[in-house]
Amino acid sequence: MLEAITAMASVIGDPYLLMLIAVTTVLGIVIGVLPGLGATTGAALLLPFTLTMSPVNAIAVLATLYVSATFAGSITAILINTPGTSAAAATTFDGFPLAQRGEAGRALGIAVVSSTIGGIFSIIVLCLAAPLLADEEDGSGSGGACSMLSGISVPSGSAGSSVHSGYQAPQHVPVATVNY
Repeated sequence: MLEAITAMASVIGDPYLLMLIAVTTVLGIVIGVLPGLGATTGAALLLPFTLTMSPVNAIAVLATLYVSATFAGSITAILINTPGTSAAAATTFDGFPLAQRGEAGRALGIAVVSSTIGGIFSIIVLCLAAPLLADEEDGSGSGGACSMLSGISVPSGSAGSSVHSGYQAPQHVPVATVNY
C-alpha cells in the first residue's frame, strides 16, 4: 500500500501530466456541453491521440475527459432543462427550477462541488477495493473476475421493486465464484 502511495505522489507532481489534465478537462467540458456528443464519444475521439502517450498519461487523459464530459451534462440540464448526458437527467428536476428563479450560479456551484466530492470518494473507494478484489481473484483469468463481479451485481440489480427477490442475491455469489 505504501509503494502505491509513493508511486501516486511521484506521478501527481509531473507538470506534463498536470497540463494534460487541465487541457483535457476543458476539452471534456466542451464535448459534454455540445448536443449529441457525450463522454463515451469524446473518449472514442481522443483515443487515437493517446496511443503515443505513456500508459499513465493515456489513462489519466481518458479518465479526465470522461469525468469532465459527464459533469458538463449537468450544465445544459441546469441552464436549458436538457441533460447533456443520461447521468444528468435528475439534475433537471432541481437545477432548472433554480435557474428560473435566478439562482443558476448556485445550481452550477452545487453541481461542481457534488461532482468533485463524488469523484474523490469513488477514487478512494477504488484504491481501497482494487487490492482486495485482486487478492480474491486467484488467477483464474478474466472469466473468474467477471463471474465474481456479475454474481454480486446482477442479482441485486435485477431485484427491481421486489424487495423479496433482492434477498436471493447472496445465494448467487458462491455459484459465481466457482472457477472454470
